[in-house]
Amino acid sequence: MTDTHILSASPTSSLRAILERSMGPLLLFLAVLCGLLLLSWMLLLPRFTQLEVEGKKMGAGELHRYRQELQATLSTLEQHRTVLALPVQDPDFLRLMQQKQAHLTAQDVRSRLHLAAARVSDVPDAILLSRFSFDVASGAVEVEGDVRNVGPRSMTVLAAFIDQVEQMPEVSELTRPAFQRSDDGDGGFHSPFHFVFFVKQAVPPSL
Repeated sequence: MTDTHILSASPTSSLRAILERSMGPLLLFLAVLCGLLLLSWMLLLPRFTQLEVEGKKMGAGELHRYRQELQATLSTLEQHRTVLALPVQDPDFLRLMQQKQAHLTAQDVRSRLHLAAARVSDVPDAILLSRFSFDVASGAVEVEGDVRNVGPRSMTVLAAFIDQVEQMPEVSELTRPAFQRSDDGDGGFHSPFHFVFFVKQAVPPSL
């Protein structure tokens, strides 16, 4: 009796054969896929990503450049608007304001004294300026008045008022008044005052 030997293919040979048979279709599939993706990127994607701006269709790159141009134009217009709306940044306006601050009139000084008086007391007209004189030649200002209607705090309010006046940038050489509190005869108190100071670079008021 003759023995029959059946030769079976090894697993390695079978796997190699399968890979060889599937390599062609796989390469064909990848080539077709890449071709479709390339055509989509070149033809379909620009069509669906374009936007119409001012009657002109723009792609992503053009839109980016257009945005940068708009931002540059907007920045220029905002700077121009700031110059027009805020004249304090204009050199000519700043120079005029500096000249005005450097050359105070009698009305300017009197207004500043009233503002200082209003800041130191919550009682209206607690500080009465009864006399105000302004020497144009020397820049000397003489002030007389009285502190009323604040009870026993009249000297405290007066001291705060003098401090406010002394801190004004245009004031120099202030002679502080004598602080005193007197009975006004109606059960209340008042503190009369008189002091002198000088203003810097004063000019006479315009007529």
